[in-house]
Amino acid sequence: MAKIQIWLIIMAIVVAPFVLLWQEVGPVWFLVIVVGIPVLVAVRWNPQKAFEKARAAKNQPTVPVVAEKSPSSERKIETYIRHDAEQGVDYIETDWPAQFRQIEQARAEKDFDFARLWLQKFAYTITGKADVPQEIKDRFKRVMTDFAEEDPLYREVMAIALPYILANPGTLQSKIYGHLPHWSEEEVRYVLYFANELGHIHRRKKGRSYELLPPGAVIDA
Repeated sequence: MAKIQIWLIIMAIVVAPFVLLWQEVGPVWFLVIVVGIPVLVAVRWNPQKAFEKARAAKNQPTVPVVAEKSPSSERKIETYIRHDAEQGVDYIETDWPAQFRQIEQARAEKDFDFARLWLQKFAYTITGKADVPQEIKDRFKRVMTDFAEEDPLYREVMAIALPYILANPGTLQSKIYGHLPHWSEEEVRYVLYFANELGHIHRRKKGRSYELLPPGAVIDA
């Protein structure tokens, strides 16, 4: 008899909150809260997929995480390149300052495709010019390196390229394009160039191509 009384007390304690909830919200919301929400959670959460995702993340080499930069910390291209240039000497063509402002706006709005395209176009305009001082070229290279760190294209390509390079050290850049079919050769070259500059991989000239080596690899002279 005592056991029955104990079970009745336990049942009353368990059921009481549901009775109060029913009285407060009514039958419709009661069913939503007590039945609907748990069912929705159970349907959306797949334990097997969650386990596989966690295991893949543990075993997958990743590109070093780069903290997102606030707009105030980004190098303003025009100001940075012009800084300390000789008085009265302009190394930038007259139409580029306006383009730089469009690039900065696109970068702030996360339109990386537009910013990347015009940054690369500017790089091509100064690469072969003998009258552009090396300091200006070096400054722009640092601007591009900063940009590559936050460029989603860089992360997407490196998410596949880095594990392949780790598994196949010394693979030629000309051979890796086939393992990255979703991107053009120009996009892959862009990523691998700055991956080397950022220290995420090493590139070593070999014939008409480059050897791709894991970060930290010893590079012979």
